[in-house]
Amino acid sequence: MGTVKNIRVSDVVAKVTLHDRDHSGDYSEREKAMAGPIMITGIPGHCVEDVILENVRISFPGYGTKEDAQRVVPEDEDRYPEQFFFGILPAWGAYIRHARNIGFKNVQLTLRGEDAREKIVLEDVEGFVNH
Repeated sequence: MGTVKNIRVSDVVAKVTLHDRDHSGDYSEREKAMAGPIMITGIPGHCVEDVILENVRISFPGYGTKEDAQRVVPEDEDRYPEQFFFGILPAWGAYIRHARNIGFKNVQLTLRGEDAREKIVLEDVEGFVNH
């Protein structure tokens, strides 16, 4: 098993959207909610470590429901954790799981639509700092 650690992402401005060449561009609220959050995830016993996001501004479409907020995200240890494997996540801004020492410095996450989910969801995380 490999490791993922000592990562720094800085000076990013982004607008999360859906884009599909084969789609007309008219997306349902469910499809919009699939345009997911930042995802920092390891697997049980193998945490992602020492990740810093700094000077980051991202806007998200929103549209998550109360049911989405209560979702339990299954583990999928045999595949690389691409977000679409997991469907709609229980956070609209950042979903962090199996991680240590994650820092958000001057990170601004905003919504363009309504959303019933939390901005940031942490599961099995040690040492998260958001300032």
